[in-house]
Amino acid sequence: MDKELLNLRIDEILKHIDLATDDLKDIELKDFIGTSLVARATAFSLEQICEHVSKIKKYFKDSHPEIAWDQIYDMRIVLAHMYVTIDCDIVYKTVKKDLPILKEQLLNIKKDLI
Repeated sequence: MDKELLNLRIDEILKHIDLATDDLKDIELKDFIGTSLVARATAFSLEQICEHVSKIKKYFKDSHPEIAWDQIYDMRIVLAHMYVTIDCDIVYKTVKKDLPILKEQLLNIKKDLI
């Protein structure tokens, strides 16, 4: 995959990180659990993040072991196959705790690609 395509994928991930974190900016967990529209939108952004990460992980896994590549892929499988319900607790905690860290890590990768 060339640098331009890698940058595009990273930009998509960063876009969905911003969407997910913005969705939950002023929402507490107890309120998030009761909002199916926001929960579905946030879970969709998280699924998109995981999907794009799965496409770039082979290019960066060895050089950036600080990123939880395999756990992100595992989350994608769970999100893609949640036919009945969204685990709001996991989605909420992932967005609040893990996505800001992932964003910084990806921004560092982007700097290396320039």
